[in-house]
Amino acid sequence: MTKVQHFIILILFSFPGLALAQDVHFSQYSFAPTLLSPALSGIFPSEFRGGALYKNQWVSVPVKYTSFLGYFDKKVLRQVAGNSLVYGVSFQYDRAGEAALSGMQLQWHGAITRALHPAISLALGFSAGYSSRQFNPQKLSFGSQFTDIYRPSTPSGEIFEQTSVGYLDLATGLNAHVRFKPLEADVGLAYHHLNQPRVSFMGSDATLFPALTFYGLGGLALSEKTDVLFNTVYRKQQVYNELVISSGLKYYLNRETNQNIAVSMLLGMRKGDAFFPEFHIYFKNWTGGLSYDINRSDFRVATAGKGGPEFSIRYIANQVVPPKKSKICPIF
Repeated sequence: MTKVQHFIILILFSFPGLALAQDVHFSQYSFAPTLLSPALSGIFPSEFRGGALYKNQWVSVPVKYTSFLGYFDKKVLRQVAGNSLVYGVSFQYDRAGEAALSGMQLQWHGAITRALHPAISLALGFSAGYSSRQFNPQKLSFGSQFTDIYRPSTPSGEIFEQTSVGYLDLATGLNAHVRFKPLEADVGLAYHHLNQPRVSFMGSDATLFPALTFYGLGGLALSEKTDVLFNTVYRKQQVYNELVISSGLKYYLNRETNQNIAVSMLLGMRKGDAFFPEFHIYFKNWTGGLSYDINRSDFRVATAGKGGPEFSIRYIANQVVPPKKSKICPIF
């Protein structure tokens, strides 16, 4: 491997959010349950749920730093030995930097929940998925391509034997759901990459570092029309760590069954990185959200303090089951 390749690998693996050692991250973590923990599967007041998040991390940077998460989970109506079951799938995509370093993951997740008390339930979750990482060396520029001018058609002389890698990724989590009026909250932890998969473009023995996640998500009813919302997430992955805190108010315009309308406004921060306002609209079974990161890290020299938008959408509902066909006895 040449010095140029060593330099490229160093750059790819040094920036937070680009490194193979780190996972994708969002600001609206309360709308990314399967990313936090597989034990959060099924923690919703209905039969099935679907949602998605999209984040453009730095809009002022000329290369793309984008992340996407889509998920769906469904409760099993029949209980097993007094336990509730839920299953689902999720898809992640992340792209970063000039070399289009990207990652994809298709993941299955499931959880089993048991009520310990009318107001307390405990869930154990597990997930398994196939992940891949890849980059495009054709998008890079090399010193050998610069003479009097830059000539991209000139052979770089660099040889990359492998530009993609795939691996199995496992995770588990534990969640406690508490509902004591006026408080409703989820508190839990998760352990990601528990199998420590080997991930390397160079054929060396490089493992994906295990990641621990601790979180507390919930709300407190102040009145019939107003709730206080709070979210705290701490993630640690070897020497990297992330603390995200947000809090605000949710106001109900209509609380009638199947006609509920509400709005929420929160203010959050990612320690050492950014502040972000967060806004959501709740309409019947739908919720749409928008947040915007205001960068405060050392990288603000390049971004002028501008971060990027993040969009979320979620749908929660019951499946309508058609009645069984039956003959109607006529009345004579």
